[in-house]
Amino acid sequence: METTTLIGRGATARYAIGFANAAEFFVTSTVTATFVATIGLSLWPVITGLIIGGIVAAPFAAYAIKHLPDRPVMILVGAVVILLSLRSLSSTLLQ
Repeated sequence: METTTLIGRGATARYAIGFANAAEFFVTSTVTATFVATIGLSLWPVITGLIIGGIVAAPFAAYAIKHLPDRPVMILVGAVVILLSLRSLSSTLLQ
C-alpha cells in the first residue's frame, strides 16, 4: 500500500511511512536482483552512489519523522508530491 492510502485510512504518518518503506525494501531488493541479472554491474559508479546516498539519508529521515509532528510532515509530503507531479506534467506537455 502507498503511504497516502494508509494515511487516508487513518494510520499515523509515522506508521504509514515506516510500513511503506519496509515494503519498498523488498520491492527494491527484487528489482536490484533483476537489474544485476540482466544488465550486470557495468554502471557500478552510479549504483554505488545511489547506495551510499540511501545509507546516508535514511537515518536523517528516520530521525526527522520521529521528532516532527504528524501534520507538518503530511503537508510537506503532499507539497513534494504535488511539486514533482507538476514538474513531470510540465516537462511532458512542453515536449
